[in-house]
Amino acid sequence: LWVGALMIFLGTFLDTDSGFNILSRNSTRRFLRSFIFLGLGIIQAFILGKVLEIGLGLQVKNVGLYYLACCLFSVTAVSIVQFFMVNMKSLGKFLCIVILILQLTSCAGTFPMETLPKFFNVLLPFMPMTYSVGLFKEAISGGDQTLVMKNALILVLITAIFTVFSLFMTKRQMRAEKKKIA
Repeated sequence: LWVGALMIFLGTFLDTDSGFNILSRNSTRRFLRSFIFLGLGIIQAFILGKVLEIGLGLQVKNVGLYYLACCLFSVTAVSIVQFFMVNMKSLGKFLCIVILILQLTSCAGTFPMETLPKFFNVLLPFMPMTYSVGLFKEAISGGDQTLVMKNALILVLITAIFTVFSLFMTKRQMRAEKKKIA
């Protein structure tokens, strides 16, 4: 889902041909663009969720929670990637890839945390993927509603923070452009 968020921005926002005008960096409808990206993240989540269920034969105990986890992490990833790529350009692309690598290592989804260097244990609570892994575990195996609520709430909070930051930066950029014109 994180890589999908990257692909959404690489294929639309950075499209040099501006094939998707409203989604390109030259769009004049930037607030709408932000929400369209979040909508694309939700569509991506449903498609990936279904592919995993059918293609891999994934058995899910709580299907509703599974799709909620897919959508929530996808929207979280889109909001973070959007913030970095729209506001930091090439540095933002680099940071998104670094964050992906750090998350894959430190989210306790790939390797047991006990086998990783302390650095990754320190990063664990700061990585959004940590909370998505927790949500997916609960959806797939069924389980603790307290963990579900904690993980979902943290992802919602991260999404809200990065979305608000993105909208604030968009408004600031638009003001700066108006001052240049005037």
